Amino acid sequence: MAKKFTVLDFLNVVDTESDGIPVTVKYGLDVVCRAKNLRWLSSHGMPCELEAKIKQVVICQDEIIIRIQPKSYNSKI
Repeated sequence: MAKKFTVLDFLNVVDTESDGIPVTVKYGLDVVCRAKNLRWLSSHGMPCELEAKIKQVVICQDEIIIRIQPKSYNSKI
């Protein structure tokens, strides 16, 4: 089974050249988080955002949009 690619994995892979580009994290049509840049998101992002599985990334010159599937914290006993 393939490993899930999370937002934190994406932030570790992407170069810091995108420091001037704002980032929007979305779940469906809802905006979960807006960040000044990827570096800000990696240092200030909430665990629910950073541990979420990435469904799609749209990279433009003026914005990066990350669509996520939040991690389920329900545990089966």
